[in-house]
Amino acid sequence: MKSKLIMLSLLASMVIVSMGCGIVKVVPIGQEANYTGSTTFDASAEAADSWDYVVEEITGNAQPLKDTISGMEKGTVYTVSFSGKVNEHNTDTPKGYLDVTVDGLSNAVHVQVGKVYSGTTVRDAQTYKSYQDFTNQTEWSEYAKTLNSNVNDNVVANIDVEGSVGKTIEVIGTFEYDGTDTLVVTPVVITVE
Repeated sequence: MKSKLIMLSLLASMVIVSMGCGIVKVVPIGQEANYTGSTTFDASAEAADSWDYVVEEITGNAQPLKDTISGMEKGTVYTVSFSGKVNEHNTDTPKGYLDVTVDGLSNAVHVQVGKVYSGTTVRDAQTYKSYQDFTNQTEWSEYAKTLNSNVNDNVVANIDVEGSVGKTIEVIGTFEYDGTDTLVVTPVVITVE
């Protein structure tokens, strides 16, 4: 009787163990997407695919800065156009900017010319991509950083930043009003006259 109990216990254990076993597939590193359908996020590709649309949309929506000033609300992103005289190319920090005087405005206007760009206003002003198009906040943030890199590579790299001092520039760009007297604009178009 004891041997039958031991045999039944062993048989039951084998059935339980075999139910938990399955075929294991070893997937080579770097080929996970072939099996899961998931791919690695490429912020550069996302931004490159949408850059022309972003510039076109922001350009089309830009309002004259002089008209925008009077009704600004803190925390709101604005899309603007303006021209003004470049007083200085400030390079005290990696967040370089052009200090621009715009006729009729008492506010200081700083146009970001990098290499480092603050804010996410270019991303926030466009509607081509939304947060729902991304898996998580990290990807959404990377998209904003890459759009800022495109500003550097596609806008700022095409002008003589240092040579613009003393000249008039035309700018189309975005900024978030933070309640201070200095507007920090991220350009999507800069033309030096």
